[in-house]
Amino acid sequence: MAVGYANLGVIAMARGDWEVAVDYFTQALALDEELGRKEGMAMQNGNLGVVAAARDDFDAAVDYFNQALARYEELGRKEGMAQIYANLGAVAFKRGELLEARQLWVQARGLFAEMGVQPKVALIDESLADFEPPAEP
Repeated sequence: MAVGYANLGVIAMARGDWEVAVDYFTQALALDEELGRKEGMAMQNGNLGVVAAARDDFDAAVDYFNQALARYEELGRKEGMAQIYANLGAVAFKRGELLEARQLWVQARGLFAEMGVQPKVALIDESLADFEPPAEP
């Protein structure tokens, strides 16, 4: 059921129906917590973070992403960690926190490169090429 709710949440998110997506992801998260499925919890927190970021609720997005990151780190799931670092970098970029965005994207790139996920490395490289961080004081 948790996977089914998550899939429905992804469909709602793709349609831009944020409230419905949040409802499905929250239901999936509750079931994953009840079952002790740490990977499911990480995925749902990541999904909720994506929705929050899309709605420009950056504080909530960072909270959700950090919860997901903690779970992925606990599980040793490098791909999940890399994606969350990339998402956190995107939020920092949108906030104008360019140095932080660069640092997060470099972390994401390193993990993707370590795993040999070249398409993701290329995407991160594009993001990194889009700006220069401000000079440090």
